[in-house]
Amino acid sequence: MMKRPFVLLVLLCLLLTTSCANPLGTIPGTAPTEPSPSQSAQTPTPPPTTAPVMLPGLSDTLPEPISASYHLTTERDTYLLNVIYRNEDGTRYSVTREGAYTECDGLYTLSTADGPLYGRYVNGTFYLTDETGQSPLPSSLRGGSGVSEIAITPAAGNRADGYFDLANHPGGDRMQTLYRDMLAACETFAASTETVTDTNHAIAVLDYAALSLSKDEAIAVWKIFTLENPAYYWLSTSVYTSSSHLYLCIDPLYEAPAARRSADADIRTMIEAVRARITDDMRELEIALILHDFILERVDYAYIAGTKQPETAIWAHNVVGASTMGAGVCETYAKTFHFLGTILGLDVLTVSGDVGEPHAWNLVCIEGEWYGVDLTWDDTKEKTHAYTHFGMGADQLEKEHTADTPYATGGGYLYALPTVSERDIALVTLYENGISLGVYAGIDDAMRAMTNADADYRIDLYNYAYEGAHLNTYPALRHAILADKTPAVKSITITGGHLAMDRYREQTALYFYNVDGFTLQCDLSVENAALTSELSSMSTLRLQGYTLTFTGESGACHIALIGEQDAVISVKTVDETILHAYTRVASVGVRSGSTLVLAGGAEIETVEGADLRLAPDDVGAGADYHVSRLMGSAQINLLLSDGAKLNLGRATARVLEVELAFEDERTFPTLVFTEAPKAQVSILVDGNVNEATVATPINLARPIATLPQGTSMDILDVSFAVWYSGGGVIVNRDFLFEIKDDGKLQTIDYNIVENDFVVYGDILLLYIGDDASVTVPSMVREIYPAAFLGLDRLERVTLGEGVEIIQPSAFLRCPNLKEIDLPNTLSRFSATFAGALANAVLIRYNGTLTELYALLQKNGISAVSGAFTFVCKDGTL
Repeated sequence: MMKRPFVLLVLLCLLLTTSCANPLGTIPGTAPTEPSPSQSAQTPTPPPTTAPVMLPGLSDTLPEPISASYHLTTERDTYLLNVIYRNEDGTRYSVTREGAYTECDGLYTLSTADGPLYGRYVNGTFYLTDETGQSPLPSSLRGGSGVSEIAITPAAGNRADGYFDLANHPGGDRMQTLYRDMLAACETFAASTETVTDTNHAIAVLDYAALSLSKDEAIAVWKIFTLENPAYYWLSTSVYTSSSHLYLCIDPLYEAPAARRSADADIRTMIEAVRARITDDMRELEIALILHDFILERVDYAYIAGTKQPETAIWAHNVVGASTMGAGVCETYAKTFHFLGTILGLDVLTVSGDVGEPHAWNLVCIEGEWYGVDLTWDDTKEKTHAYTHFGMGADQLEKEHTADTPYATGGGYLYALPTVSERDIALVTLYENGISLGVYAGIDDAMRAMTNADADYRIDLYNYAYEGAHLNTYPALRHAILADKTPAVKSITITGGHLAMDRYREQTALYFYNVDGFTLQCDLSVENAALTSELSSMSTLRLQGYTLTFTGESGACHIALIGEQDAVISVKTVDETILHAYTRVASVGVRSGSTLVLAGGAEIETVEGADLRLAPDDVGAGADYHVSRLMGSAQINLLLSDGAKLNLGRATARVLEVELAFEDERTFPTLVFTEAPKAQVSILVDGNVNEATVATPINLARPIATLPQGTSMDILDVSFAVWYSGGGVIVNRDFLFEIKDDGKLQTIDYNIVENDFVVYGDILLLYIGDDASVTVPSMVREIYPAAFLGLDRLERVTLGEGVEIIQPSAFLRCPNLKEIDLPNTLSRFSATFAGALANAVLIRYNGTLTELYALLQKNGISAVSGAFTFVCKDGTL
């Protein structure tokens, strides 16, 4: 190529240097030629005086446009009509319609769901008309000269969206001419085997002044051309102009044909590699996901060697970064997604803009809706990538990404982008009877694909925050259900994950957005996910006789669970499951090791299981609970905290351990037995009252619990541990305790001996010290329930000679207790005297094996847990 004199007036560097990673390559080629519709030579008649014809379905909320431009693409018997509207304030929005068409004598009839549209080509421009074809839309809606119908054929991986949109600029037809000149030069160069010898590596010198274009307009055309033609990877990222000409230059790296042919080969190899992952039955979402992962597997973010500065070499800003180098900045990620996506049949655009610094990202059209994609920000630099910036809706996209302004000047120019969807893609994988049916854009999409009424379905919610060594905080896209009911299938399991956020783990949130609530038409299991609603009023989940199961590490449920008929809640979690809203169901099953927390009040026929907490969200308001039957085979742990009001029917278990926890007298919970318990009931009153009242023994104006008249007091063990925040303690107990409908809790006197032991006469009520090894005073004859409550440091307790009685749960919640010394004066103790211990406990009994066997038999103990080892004077049990 001959040398040209070069006058450098403007150097515009558009190297987008941000946190990107992934090199991608494109190979020039020829896309199928778009059918060119026939044109009518008919001249538009004057605008009609009647109201103009608008596109069917155009929202009434949009402002009335002052102009509109139409571009019609036809293929076989189908059409695609793109319309861009401009308002008085300069804002633009687009509408796309597609369907079937017919053409007769130059009049096009376009079929839509709302009725037909009619139009004609006049002087290369398409106009909507009335049904006669004689009256076009008025010029106030037609706008400028419309969109030029002079067709261009992009190379494989390139697009022409910006080219057609240039017609919306006042000098659009001339700008399109310059664009076509650039395209012709690039098409010629792509096929050439010439070594570029021009000093400035210019492959064309384009006279923009002859087209009556300004320098800024010429640069704007260059910007759009390079943005949507990633196949021309060899183009320089800088633009050079003189006062009348634009120099279209390549980067010196590609001046030799051998360098270009080598890059082309690598790009072809990359295309073949991604195509090998695509099958004919894949949906657009699946293809886009495969491409997302394919690029992130190949590319790391490129830095200048030895620095943390983004790489400036040309390969880091084009598809060669992905095809050959395995690295790149944001342009590599974005251009590669654009290039490969277009080749694979997706509609993908590259967007330039700002995220606090210059940046590039993509828009992709999936199932008719446009979404934002930022592969650079999804590159976690780990083996697993994030999906937090795949399928961004308008709100999430615009929070962090600001696109260049449409129709700005020079290098800031950007064409009007399509309207981005209002919803985010929240990826899920759907399984039918264990067989994957593929990836879907949301739970609703997956449920619409559930067509087998006899099948068990599972929906896996993507884990949007990467777990592992990479602990940056990622925004969690919302998994939401907009539908009003599940499909009528056999069962559905929704499986979540965990969000790793600065070392804090949280369950996947599953939102309900239907204001009328949600109804089960099958059994639903929620694993490692939290059900919630952000509606102004609490959403309702109607169980309709089906079972709702919480498994794994399911978190808090913020929706009202309403059941009818035989509706069941099953809790099988490894920790707590919290139901914040009111719950009304037939039964609740709580597996051993799980804890169900009812925080919003409840009405339940039957609760069966080991751990149940009634802990109202609003302490001041409290919450009412009604449980008709509380059932368990061994021990049930029931905790009522501040303000809870429980009406409890039949309680059936070997032991019912009730803890009443409260902050002060006003929030003391209420427990009413409507039937006599069929269990040994142990009640612990555990308070933390205001230190201002420490000098006054607490007098509760209400009974601890109310039972039916005639209930035998033999089933009750009651202990009181009322703590003050100042460190003092007061203990209340009435040894002739008898609960009646009008029963009152009386205060008693107490003494603190040896500084740490609270005693009433010869009864040890509470140990308030913090030693690892404790020896009980010799004057103590009885150890009261919960006397050693919740002592984390306690490892060894020695009971002196003279102790005769150890009440149940005397050593409750002492996780590190390992040794207990028992005297041979002991005559009565419960098998649960050392319940809920984490370690195996060594018990030294100051007597013989024969005496120990007699003691166990006397107290009705026929077997000893393997967690206890008794060492006697003459042997070990």
